[in-house]
Amino acid sequence: KNLKIIKEKKALGTGWSLLNVLKNQKKKKKYINLVCNGDSLVLFSLKKILPSIIKYKNLILGLKKKNCKRYGRLNIKKKLVLGIERNNSKKGFISSGIYIFSNINFKIFDYKNTYLDLEKDVLMNLFKRKKKFFCYKLNKPFIDIGIPKDFKYCKTFIKKNYNEYIKKL
Repeated sequence: KNLKIIKEKKALGTGWSLLNVLKNQKKKKKYINLVCNGDSLVLFSLKKILPSIIKYKNLILGLKKKNCKRYGRLNIKKKLVLGIERNNSKKGFISSGIYIFSNINFKIFDYKNTYLDLEKDVLMNLFKRKKKFFCYKLNKPFIDIGIPKDFKYCKTFIKKNYNEYIKKL
């Protein structure tokens, strides 16, 4: 119903995509934004995590991995995300590419930058400013089709998980 498409003249990064949406959003006192990476698929029920969204306000949905190097490892202390460690091949939790933002003042960002990455620039800036983000730990099927190998596997992934996860959603 109320869909508005915002076109970028050139690729400005995932951080700018979010900031452009927020700049064009009707101003409300309280809001919650669900941000999803377009190249990630996680099979879970948003309805089931709603109580955590209400409780914690700002969430990063995390997934357990044996090797976090490709994605960046979430530095978590008692559910609180302190940062994202790049090139860390240890096991731990990665970002699923799904974020919940609630009442964040995005005017703090340098709008002169021509490229902003959501994780490297926006989230790291928020972590430095002591904005609290909590990790909601998921144990659900996940695929990131950002590389050709996984893109080719995606159809098989969906077929494999259809009956147990997708059909029930």
